[in-house]
Amino acid sequence: MEFFKEAFVIAIKLLFSFDRELYGIVLLSLKISTISVLISSIIGIPLGTIISLKKFKGKTMLINIINTFMGLPPVVVGLTIVAVHGISAQIQNTAVSLGASKTQLVWTLIREAKYSIGASVIVAFGRLLAEVGAVMMVGGNIRFQTRVMTTAIALHKGMGELQQALALGMILIFISFLINLLLDIFRKGKVYT
Repeated sequence: MEFFKEAFVIAIKLLFSFDRELYGIVLLSLKISTISVLISSIIGIPLGTIISLKKFKGKTMLINIINTFMGLPPVVVGLTIVAVHGISAQIQNTAVSLGASKTQLVWTLIREAKYSIGASVIVAFGRLLAEVGAVMMVGGNIRFQTRVMTTAIALHKGMGELQQALALGMILIFISFLINLLLDIFRKGKVYT
């Protein structure tokens, strides 16, 4: 227990030392997660909306396949399908009866599902930030190039450097807390008003 307490104190000191490598790892993690969630949102939100709207043979199988891939690094399409699918059919019927084109209908439904979509994007960001396996497979764990928080935690723990691993873990937990706080704000509808 004493060793853990000592590691915790050293980790706190390390956090406030503004170590270049430590914060480089944190910034790279945030940068990669942000870019990934932006790219997947740009592709996934419209695609998820279209899949939710269209009736076609094999739709259930396609959704099951997409949901299966959500077990891998986050896929926003699946979360977006769920968000848009929950919109009342009355909104869709009203937009169509008012003469909305297919494109206008898609964007109307995206606007109506903005809270759910926003929550989905935040969840995807959180999952991206905490991803270890895919990062190791794709980018490895190269110092100052591809090392992110989760791979650095695994590396330092494996080397017995608990202070560094603990410092990164504390930052990751703090960022996860902020993500959950954002998610709670979205749920309560305080954002996008």
